[in-house]
Amino acid sequence: MERDCLTLRTIRINTRRTGEREFEAKGNLVDELSAAKECKDCGKHGRQVHNMTVTLRVRHPDFEITSVETELSVYPDAECGNAGPVLQKLVGVRIAGGFTRAVQERIGREKGCTHLVSLVLSMATPIHQAALGVFRPPEPDASHFEPLVGSCLAWRRGGPLHNGVQKGDFPKLETLE
Repeated sequence: MERDCLTLRTIRINTRRTGEREFEAKGNLVDELSAAKECKDCGKHGRQVHNMTVTLRVRHPDFEITSVETELSVYPDAECGNAGPVLQKLVGVRIAGGFTRAVQERIGREKGCTHLVSLVLSMATPIHQAALGVFRPPEPDASHFEPLVGSCLAWRRGGPLHNGVQKGDFPKLETLE
């Protein structure tokens, strides 16, 4: 029996430098429901139920969110349109340890939109990746890599990458500019 796709979620995140110590991350989330057959309302590949964009401005090196913009192009209910302004509560939050908790406390559950929460949380890793490349000093020290420590298996405390950085053996990364 062939199984059809029931839902499709696409998330795209782009980052760019906007200043000496600031950059911007723009994330877009699109959810589509499948259409069993082509129809005028749904189209051949399904219909969008969410199309949402969040733009975060972030200051380096503290990773503080300095501004938030939202654009909700497609959403299923009129009440959903009220979720965008709630993201202003993220201004001043640092994208560092405790970020997930801070996002949930400010805009999670009945305070906001689960889809926007998902998108904002998905933006954290690309933000750190961009900063590591764009703001990498010519002669980095261990502090440059500190945001990565404890973030995943490869960067676990006491692991090979963390120990190497502590000894001055820095990963060879090309700068993004």
